[in-house]
Amino acid sequence: MRLYAVFKDGQLFRASYKQNVPFYETELGARRALQSATNRLSLPEYLWNVSESEQQEYLDAQKTRYDIREFELDEVRRIRCQGERM
Repeated sequence: MRLYAVFKDGQLFRASYKQNVPFYETELGARRALQSATNRLSLPEYLWNVSESEQQEYLDAQKTRYDIREFELDEVRRIRCQGERM
């Protein structure tokens, strides 16, 4: 089974599995989760009254902090990160 997780600054930010949030089973679903974490609704309160270009600069900077990683769950329930050897 393949799973996807969203990492922020190299640390696990959000992960899920079939019973919890099934859209994390696809890369597109993980991208949507990342999109929701970096949309205008996630702006901190101190940025509500600044210009739209400043808000967009902040959101663009936040997007660079996130990445999506693929994991695989093998038959004995071990999780292996993509590219990891066991």
